[in-house]
Amino acid sequence: MNDGVIALQHIIADYTDDIEQVMLDEDWEKLTIILQQRQKLFEEKIPPLSGNRRAELVDVIGKIQMEDADFLSVLQDKKKELEKKMHYIRQGKKSIKAYEI
Repeated sequence: MNDGVIALQHIIADYTDDIEQVMLDEDWEKLTIILQQRQKLFEEKIPPLSGNRRAELVDVIGKIQMEDADFLSVLQDKKKELEKKMHYIRQGKKSIKAYEI
């Protein structure tokens, strides 16, 4: 495996921990910043593509996509939870207003 692909794997590992932590903290603004930083670093570090390097890079990109799909699933679940909470808050406000009249 060449140095460029190894460097990308290290970037993935480093950013995976950061992404998981900000998701646990529900710090969505920081998540956006981290994802933008990761994208920029990938663009800077991707080695020239040829032969075996291309196959290795495709494998690394596949891993990134799988991890991102997992992150997206977690985010979608959190979004659903927040939507439910908002629904209950709205219902609560309507109930309070009904008793205020």
